[in-house]
Formats: sequence, structure tokens, C-alpha cells
Amino acid sequence: MPPLTHWRIPHHAPVPGRATLGPYLRAALHLPRRPRTLDDAFRGRLADRTLTGTPTGRHALWQYLQTVPLEPGDEVLVAAYNYWVVVQLLVQRGLRPVFVDVDPQTLCMDLDDLARKVGPRSRMVLLTHMFGHPAPSADVETFCADRGLRLFEDCAHALGTEVQTETGPQSAGSFGDGALFSFGVYKNVNALGGGMLALAPSVGPPVPLPTNTGGFAEQHTRAALSLMLQPVPWTVALQPLLRRVPKLEDALDATTPPTTWAFDPASRAPFHPFMAEAVARQLRQLDAHTQIRRSITQAVYDATDGVLGIRPLRPDIHGRSNGSYLGVWVDDMDRWVDTFARRGVEAKPRQFLDCSQLPLFGDARRRCSGAAAVERHVLRLPSFPHMGASARQRLIDAIRHA
Repeated sequence: MPPLTHWRIPHHAPVPGRATLGPYLRAALHLPRRPRTLDDAFRGRLADRTLTGTPTGRHALWQYLQTVPLEPGDEVLVAAYNYWVVVQLLVQRGLRPVFVDVDPQTLCMDLDDLARKVGPRSRMVLLTHMFGHPAPSADVETFCADRGLRLFEDCAHALGTEVQTETGPQSAGSFGDGALFSFGVYKNVNALGGGMLALAPSVGPPVPLPTNTGGFAEQHTRAALSLMLQPVPWTVALQPLLRRVPKLEDALDATTPPTTWAFDPASRAPFHPFMAEAVARQLRQLDAHTQIRRSITQAVYDATDGVLGIRPLRPDIHGRSNGSYLGVWVDDMDRWVDTFARRGVEAKPRQFLDCSQLPLFGDARRRCSGAAAVERHVLRLPSFPHMGASARQRLIDAIRHA
């Protein structure tokens, strides 16, 4: 058996332990448990928002879209560098996406381009905190209020992210009409699935989603995946399997859009009560975990100083990033992926795409140079709170000795 320093470092490893698996096991084994709600879990974080558990983060967006009075043909301004599923949900609801370019330093929506893209049919801005970097939510909120536009935040990466305002820091997800959150295996708070819709009081109660009374089969799979994404099982079992069955990797972490795809809101297991307990436990650890992630980011960014072909992003321009995803700008994506792989570090290329160029979105396509450059040059590196000192050093050495 090789020493621990030889295990490969996965691009993501969910935080292991009782905070996630304890509530899940008690629910799966039908053991007594203390009831917990999302309101309990988020007390003090999202102020007056109405919180509703959903099967996934995308379900939260779907529920919002069926709650507010948007009409077919209405335009939604959305960041071009994005997860394609988010844009497809807009299209499926009969809305027209208008792609807004992004700031290559933050990966979030560019305010100047947003102003250029507003038109007479514009009704809403969908603002994504990409990689957990704070988007300019306060400025966009003012922009939307002045023009009578709705504002909805995509906080799938942004739990714990803070946006700077004139009165001080404010939690991402507390601006505009509402926000979506995600508690999947690949997020910084992992409840083995589930999502959340956070709505402002002015929106009113959400329209209910179709009922799905599914059991724990999905959660059993995600519990196993959470364990398999740790460095030892990743090296020994999961990564070799994914190399032999490439389609399996896309099924686990679908980043490449198919030629056709439709969202079925009744196709996933519901938000189980145990998920609120798992979220509550992890929120108590979130600030400490965020500080660790940010320290890893800073160490990596310091290591890039003077190294040709790689440089840091600027995630904190509009507030304080939660460090959930660690991104760097590289000159040659394939070369750097190979450089890290030779050191046993799994870097994730092109995890998100310039959706403004995808054939899936037909005549909505338009050129967004910033998003195109980000897709070609931004690489995601591993960063997780239980990443040991030797793994951190290996990551830094891969940069310094490239």
C-alpha cells in the first residue's frame, strides 16, 4: 500500500463525519431524531426570507419561475459563463435568455454589459455567484429597482459568501426577490442532496412543486459517493472506474449539455427532514471551514507569483468569497491539467461553459468575449477543509515546479 502522500487529490472531497452522515443514518434506520427546520438552521443568516426545502437547487429556480408572474417571451438577463441547466430551465419555461458577459476576474456578471443588454422585454436578472465569488448584488439590486426588473440570486456555490454594501457585509441570497441554494455532494454544505428556495416577503408563498414521495435510494447513492470522493477510495476505486466508463463521470457531475434535455420537476426525491438537520450541523462549522478554504486559496495564489502561465483571480472585489471553489487563470488548459495530474492533483477543466455559444440555446446565442475567455482559461483546483498539509504542499509544488 503506498504512503498517504501518494494518494491522488480529488478536485472535490465532501466534508466527512457525523454532520452529514449522522442525520442521514438516523433517518434511513428510522431512529428517533430531533425535528429541525430550515428556519432553525438559517436563523440569523437570511433575515426575513421565507425558506422552502426543494429536491435540488434547480427545483428552487423552477419553483420561483412558476410563482412569479413572468410571461412567455419575457427576457431574463443571465450570466453567459454558467451551468447550462440553469439557462435551459428558463427556456423550458418559455422565457428568453439574454446573455450578459462576465468579469474575468470574478467570473460574475459584468455590470456595464448588463446595462447594455437591457431591453423593452427585459423582466428579470438571474445573478450567479460563480465559484462562491460575490457578485455585485447590491449594485444589481439598485439597477433592477430603478428599471422595474426582478432580481433572483443563484447561490448554489455561495452559502457563506458575503456581499459588501454601504451598511456593511450582507449574506448572498438576501437581495432582490429571492435565491436558490444547493446542498448536493459537490457543494460546501452537503446534505446528500436537496436545495432551498429563499423568497422575500413581497413575493408571497411559493407555488407547490409536484409531489414526489421517493424513498432514500438517491441519498444512499450520494452517501456512497461522498465516501468515495475522499483521497484513498478516489485513488483506489472511483477514479479508475471513471476512466474506464467516461459516461459515468458525466452522470455524476454533468457539465456537458446533451443535444436535447428537459427538466422534470417530479423526477427527484423530495427534501427529506433529515436534510435540515444536516444543514444546521454544517452551518455551525461553515465559518471555520470557509476560513480554511480561504487560507488554501491564498497559499495557492501566493505560489503563482512569478510563475509563467498561471495567475490568481480576484474573488473578493464585491465582498468576501466563501472559497468553495478555487479557480486560477492558466495560459494553456490542457498543459496545466497534465502538470497537476503528474503530481497527483485532479484539476477540473471547463467545469462551466460559455452558454452564449451553445447550440442548445439557438437564436439566443451571442458573443460574450469575457465568458469565452473564462471557459478557455479558468481551471478549478482542489480545496476542501480536511485537505492535509502534505496535500496542500503537493498542490503548491505542482505550481512552483511546473
